[in-house]
Amino acid sequence: MLENITSPTLLVDQSKVNRNVQRMADRALRHNLTLRPHFKTHQSGEVGEWVRSFGVNSITVTSLRMAREFAQCGWEDITIAMPLNPRELPGIGELAQQVYLSVFLVDPETAGKLSKEIAKQIGYFIELDAGYGRSGVKIENLNLIAAIIEAAGNHHCRGFYVHSGHTYEAGDKQEIDQIHEGLMRKIANLKSGLSRLAGTHPSGPVRTRLAQTFEFAIGDTPACSTQESFNHITSIGPGNFVYYDLVQAGLGACSTDDIAVCLAAPVVQVLPHKNQAIVHAGWVQLGKDRLPDGTHGRVVKLKEDGSWSASLADCVVLKLSQEHGTLQLTTEVLQELSPGDLLGILPVHACATVHGMRATGEQLIIAAPGD
Repeated sequence: MLENITSPTLLVDQSKVNRNVQRMADRALRHNLTLRPHFKTHQSGEVGEWVRSFGVNSITVTSLRMAREFAQCGWEDITIAMPLNPRELPGIGELAQQVYLSVFLVDPETAGKLSKEIAKQIGYFIELDAGYGRSGVKIENLNLIAAIIEAAGNHHCRGFYVHSGHTYEAGDKQEIDQIHEGLMRKIANLKSGLSRLAGTHPSGPVRTRLAQTFEFAIGDTPACSTQESFNHITSIGPGNFVYYDLVQAGLGACSTDDIAVCLAAPVVQVLPHKNQAIVHAGWVQLGKDRLPDGTHGRVVKLKEDGSWSASLADCVVLKLSQEHGTLQLTTEVLQELSPGDLLGILPVHACATVHGMRATGEQLIIAAPGD
């Protein structure tokens, strides 16, 4: 298999993907949650079919373009997890004729445009900011939530979505636990506030909508992978869990053995006097993310069947330029290396690596046994 690789190639281990999805599906089942995975990490119709085989029937994406791609793959319940871009309303309306499409709303103005420009009822989630500080309505701002629901008119408010991206900044699992527990308290308070508002809001239609049963969804992979308390949650939408990466392993969300993607990088120069090698794999392929020690990945040996070893001790991606990667290696590894050989790199951030490789390189599936 390796003999056919001539340029940077993304290796995808189907057995590991299946194991990762099975684990998350089991967690969802255990807690009576809907698993609505985010497909932004793999962006693959084929991998999407593997996920579908575990009983998944609704997905999340980041863009209208991606929603169209997966609609063509037969997915019929698709949520675009990005605040609605009013410029895309014509395209949203067109796709909503083909699938059950949902969008994110974060302000009454855009909600009003949705109501005015799209007649066919579509679903929407109100994105909430519970401490991450990115997009979304402050989770405590009940008045703004009610204003969005009022402005959206007859479109269907499916519920609320929170991405606690600050779990990625946690130092360890205990800190992830604390962030998640805090979110559960905030969602409990939100539910109480919505219940009160359903009885006091001056608009009858808004009172009716506030009294309905809502979904409460979270999507950060660190929490979805580690937590066992989802008392106030009805659905989870992690994305990175399909492949995982070194960031997730560092947070305790997975082990390095769970990482299901590896970049096969051709060696183009060996520098024995520096204990370094140059590979054709730069930030275009790997992204610019760094680990806490400042490195850009871990080096593994590739096996003939396309699988890979555990991380090699003291072998790291030291620095990246656009298409060049500098590897710091041990003498033992370097002595066996020649230009034209292949080394594997475990990605710091799988989403960035996969996105880069979609544009610039090849992808090779390492099939599960029996497939």
